[in-house]
Amino acid sequence: MEWGISTTPLYEGDLGMNFNAIRTALAAVLILTIGCATGKTRVEGTSPSKSAPSQALKPIKKSKGTYSVQKGDTLWGLSSKESNYGDPFAWPLIFKSNKGKIQDPDLIYPHQELVIQKGFTAAEMAKAKKQAMDTPPYSPHTKPRETLPVNYDE
Repeated sequence: MEWGISTTPLYEGDLGMNFNAIRTALAAVLILTIGCATGKTRVEGTSPSKSAPSQALKPIKKSKGTYSVQKGDTLWGLSSKESNYGDPFAWPLIFKSNKGKIQDPDLIYPHQELVIQKGFTAAEMAKAKKQAMDTPPYSPHTKPRETLPVNYDE
C-alpha cells in the first residue's frame, strides 16, 4: 500500500455523503432553534391559536381532593405525583392547604386525611417553588419545630 496525497476533494465520494448528511442535520437544528426561540410563550388558560391581545384570561377553577397519608409518605413525594402537581417543589401548596392538620412540613403521619387543592395559578406555583427552594435541607427530628425555617403563610 502506498501513501501519498489524494487528489480527490474531501466533499466527493463517501465523505461527501457524510458531509451532506451533517449539513442537512445542522440546517434542521438551525431551523428548530430559530422556531423555538421566537420568544412567544403560551399563558395558561389561552389557546395556541392567534387571538386578540385584549382577550381576557379565563379564571382557573380550583378543585379539591383528599389523600390518606400512608407510612413513608412525604409532602415532597405527594406533590411529585402526576395526579397531584407533578412537581416535588410544589409541596408548600399541600402544607398551606392543611395548616390545621400539619404543624411541621417534615412530619406527616399515616391516616392523616390531607386536602390536595388543585387549580393554582402559575404565580402561586412559582411562589410555592421558591418557598421550597428557600427551605433548608432536611434534618431529622421527631417533634414539630416551634419555629419553621420559612414563613409559608406569605
